[in-house]
Amino acid sequence: MRHGIAALLMMLHLGMAFGTEAQANASSTASASIPYKREEATPAGDLSRLLAGLAVCGLVLGGVLYFLKRHGRFQGMPGARRKHIELLETQRLGPRAALHAVRFANSVYLIAQSEQGITTVATAVAQSIDTGKDTA
Repeated sequence: MRHGIAALLMMLHLGMAFGTEAQANASSTASASIPYKREEATPAGDLSRLLAGLAVCGLVLGGVLYFLKRHGRFQGMPGARRKHIELLETQRLGPRAALHAVRFANSVYLIAQSEQGITTVATAVAQSIDTGKDTA
């Protein structure tokens, strides 16, 4: 989340720097004597530039949030949905048979899947099983 906000602030800063650089270039060319009439900037042009910048920033922020959500960075945040079923491991036994270790309601179930159907093979308490994942 912090990376997304930092990227957004950096883009805003770059946009402001580009705008001040363009104004500096315009003022330096305005100080030189040019025989042609200089066109003034229209408020509609400034507004459209502002809206385009906000749209780009919104798209970037939306992309960052989508990426974080997709890769599970929001799971520890308040208000995030908690997973009640977790697939711990799958072991293929053949082309149409597999064993699945599934955690549900503080228990771990070993489930066999084959052409004949799905069967619970074993059940254990989740705290007694080492899943290899960090609980911190």
